[in-house]
Amino acid sequence: MPWASDISAPWNGVGGVRKGTLKVKNAAWNGSVAQGSSVSFGFNDNRAEGMPRPSRCTALVDGAKVPCTVMVVGSRTTS
Repeated sequence: MPWASDISAPWNGVGGVRKGTLKVKNAAWNGSVAQGSSVSFGFNDNRAEGMPRPSRCTALVDGAKVPCTVMVVGSRTTS
């Protein structure tokens, strides 16, 4: 998803920001997800003015693009 700043301390995944795009992939221990199950991950944003609210997100599941949900938790967000 589009992301203007850097991230730190990701959990349940590994990744970062490159050329304005945030990419996170599974951690070594959670690469398989049973059908009908879900996966969540998170990270801390290093942006001083707070986290943005991305308008789009795409996940790859077995090579197919699927929509995903973005949930911003915390009090310092921008809209």
